Amino acid sequence: MLQEIKGIAASQQNRMTKEEIARYLGGDALSEEQMGAVYQYLGEHGIAVDGYQYIPVEEGPSPEGGARQEFVPDGKKENLAERASGKGGAQGRPATRGQENLRIYQREISGIAGDLEQEEDLIVSFLKGEDALRDSLIEMRLARVVELARNYEERPVSQDEIIAEGNRGLMEAMRIIERNREDFLRGDGTLDRERFFGTLDMEAVHAMESLIDEETASRDGERAVLAKANLLHEAAKYLAEEMGKVPDVWELSEYTKIEPEEVREILNLSQNENMK
Repeated sequence: MLQEIKGIAASQQNRMTKEEIARYLGGDALSEEQMGAVYQYLGEHGIAVDGYQYIPVEEGPSPEGGARQEFVPDGKKENLAERASGKGGAQGRPATRGQENLRIYQREISGIAGDLEQEEDLIVSFLKGEDALRDSLIEMRLARVVELARNYEERPVSQDEIIAEGNRGLMEAMRIIERNREDFLRGDGTLDRERFFGTLDMEAVHAMESLIDEETASRDGERAVLAKANLLHEAAKYLAEEMGKVPDVWELSEYTKIEPEEVREILNLSQNENMK
């Protein structure tokens, strides 16, 4: 039923009301706590529930065993910025393990001495052939990647994944620079700062945005399949009542205007999911 609700939400901009959800789940069949679990589950899958404030839960087992769950009643407000930084929230706990890993990483790179933009002499030496400086230059640029990643905090991909991909882009930028060293030096032997730092930022941003685009496309594809699966489910029930028999693939295809091969694929996918 939750899978069906996700499919329905995908067809209406991933937003639902509590009343809609209750209707699909059978009215008053669930307790308030159980409905809270449903809202939390939908929030974890990118679906907004009107009147419910979704906050990611901490990963790991609860003291009583099992997964942690956290429900935020209507009207309760939290300082999410403090929670994400580990200064606030429930008992001062970090919101997720990913955020804790990100804080550890930021502490580690803060200990790296130097700001690459202030190290023009080192960069020029590298461009003139001192390859041993390569790793040091990359390390001094890691903090810049974290800064660029903050522009994508609202995207549906975790910051640590975005930063990791940005670092990959940074290393690709250094390979590009290594292959074209002379292009980053002016005629008088000084650094072409705009080209050098522009290449570093451009490749890091390109890697981040490519990752986000891939993840978004994948999730949109999953939601589209869920919506079609829900449509086929409803069509099968309706046609069975009308025809007095279970409809075949061709009848479902004609009724829903979904190609027969795609109908087969979705039905096979649904059967495999039910068997798990």
